[in-house]
Amino acid sequence: MKGHYPPDEIKGLFQLLVTDLLHINKIELLLEAKKEISKNDLIKVHKAIAKLKNKMPVQYILGYCHFYGMRLKVNSNVLIPRPETEELVDWILKEHLLDKNLRIIDIGAGSGCIALALKRNIPSSEVTAIDNSEKALAIAKYNAYKLGLNVRFINADILKMPFRIKNYEYDIIASNPPYIALSERNELPENVLKEPNEALFVPDEDPLLYYRAIAQFVCKPSQANGTLGGGRNKQIYFEIHEDRAGAISSMLSSMGFENIVIRKDINGKNRMISCNMLAAKD
Repeated sequence: MKGHYPPDEIKGLFQLLVTDLLHINKIELLLEAKKEISKNDLIKVHKAIAKLKNKMPVQYILGYCHFYGMRLKVNSNVLIPRPETEELVDWILKEHLLDKNLRIIDIGAGSGCIALALKRNIPSSEVTAIDNSEKALAIAKYNAYKLGLNVRFINADILKMPFRIKNYEYDIIASNPPYIALSERNELPENVLKEPNEALFVPDEDPLLYYRAIAQFVCKPSQANGTLGGGRNKQIYFEIHEDRAGAISSMLSSMGFENIVIRKDINGKNRMISCNMLAAKD
């Protein structure tokens, strides 16, 4: 893999492949570095290395990743969950862990990482996860089944949100939507471009497309009385592009959202935002 990855990364990737594919733990790998392996195991490792050289993400090669204490199945139909998304989940949990009977919706669920982490840590909550990709939802449903978590999954597009998904059914709206402008494509590593592009990119002319659509969904009047229904405070949590925190904050403010908070990630970048809107009682 020399020439394809930095030396330190090569070592980490090799250890990950060997420990997973050959079921050898790190201690055994250190103590028995010269241990011979079978021809079949050698073929497995060589095939995996070939995929790495082709810039396939190691998580896709292994078929899983770890997220907030969960092992999740992933493949090329879903984004690989990032540490920043774990930080978003952690923020939500710190503010709502003790709340009971929350109604939560995860918009753009992908592997189900946000929805499943919230359901697992707030068991009394009712969690809905939507995605416009049936293939992504199949992965999310599998992960929910393996973890024994009861989450409602809906195949829907937030840009064409059907009336059957009613905004007043939810107290918390969480989302890590597409937010990378197409013009930024060439700035991304090759392995990232192996992930589903529709979950990454937005048009250059409208980089806030999904944030606006989700905010409009929250603001949409209920059919019952023409107001935002439900009588409970609606809280939105977004993962965001570090360069668009100000623009998103201004948009949310102009739409009537209050208590807008921009939060930095562990690297000091503006990567999360939250806000709320008080719902009128039905």
